[in-house]
Amino acid sequence: MKRMLTLLIVLMISLSLSACCPPVLEPEVQIRNVYHYTPCGVDKAPNYVQLDPTKHIGSAENVNTLIGNLEIQKDYSKSLINTIDCYEKQVEKTNESN
Repeated sequence: MKRMLTLLIVLMISLSLSACCPPVLEPEVQIRNVYHYTPCGVDKAPNYVQLDPTKHIGSAENVNTLIGNLEIQKDYSKSLINTIDCYEKQVEKTNESN
């Protein structure tokens, strides 16, 4: 029993002393821009029309609202794809010049 108690005390002391060590600082990493790109335009996230909470989701008014929101989402998705295409064209031009 004395041996277990001694081991427990030694373990507690070693753990408390290890917590007092100063933290090891990570080296600072320098990040540099290799390529310079022209920012491409991005549309703001759309505002969707809210459903009427007093009516069920299958009501004509809510279905029309959902369809309208889908059209808004479709236009927003197209604008995001156009933005991605803009950046991809810049990457292709950079790769061609190298």
